[in-house]
Amino acid sequence: MRQFPVIIFLFGLLSCDLMGVDSSSPDEQLSKETITVSELTETLVASTTVRITRFIEDGRDETSRFEGFEFKFTADGTVLASSASQEISGTYRVFRDDGKTELAMTFPSNSALYELTDDWYFRVKTEQDIQFDDSGDQLTLAYGESSEINTSITSDNTGNPITSGAPTTTELIDVLVASEGARITRFIEDDSDKTSLFEAFVFKFDADGSVRATSESQEISGTYRVFRDDGKTELAMTFPSNSALYELTDDWYFRVKTEQDIQFDDSGDQLTLAY
Repeated sequence: MRQFPVIIFLFGLLSCDLMGVDSSSPDEQLSKETITVSELTETLVASTTVRITRFIEDGRDETSRFEGFEFKFTADGTVLASSASQEISGTYRVFRDDGKTELAMTFPSNSALYELTDDWYFRVKTEQDIQFDDSGDQLTLAYGESSEINTSITSDNTGNPITSGAPTTTELIDVLVASEGARITRFIEDDSDKTSLFEAFVFKFDADGSVRATSESQEISGTYRVFRDDGKTELAMTFPSNSALYELTDDWYFRVKTEQDIQFDDSGDQLTLAY
């Protein structure tokens, strides 16, 4: 269970400064990456259909096991999962624990959905999906009308199949290069939040494969490469081993792109670039 005490504390100070008096309840004193129990429940219940667009367990991508199912959450705490060949009934509960909002789901032990039985910690909500995790495992639920959730298969410029929403290598490069300056807004390594190590840097990606990171006190040059491997789009970055950015040297798997940022991960480690 990851905690963000510094972020929550700073947000609390800002709320006091803007409003003068803090009279909100604990569930209302939330950061932008937090949601109340009622808000999460209402989103799930109001959605015509919910699909799993990402499921990572023990570092393995097992999303394909659940792609055929549509989930319908009802206000009484039941959830019905339907595919072309079967229906599976389960239960769910949304609650707060240790200052975090959680989604607990339970499915029969002899069903195809048993691996979803867990307490999932809310991470972030976008206009398209809700992302959860638990000890490195990851779950993303796309919500909305059936027509709004596109899981069709397309192919990139090398012919590799990709799920809709994942960028081709060219698209990801174009986004990075077009950005006047990318910033790291989230960096989790071995369950430790190390975002503050990189907050001072602005990253400029060039079309020739070079990347330059600049802060008030230093400039660090590195290289990057965007490629496809095992059906996934990856961003590989390399920085000098004696530099402050060496921990970014890795192959980062694309997760999701929003209007503000691009999110990557690697075996539970997480990287978010705001562009």
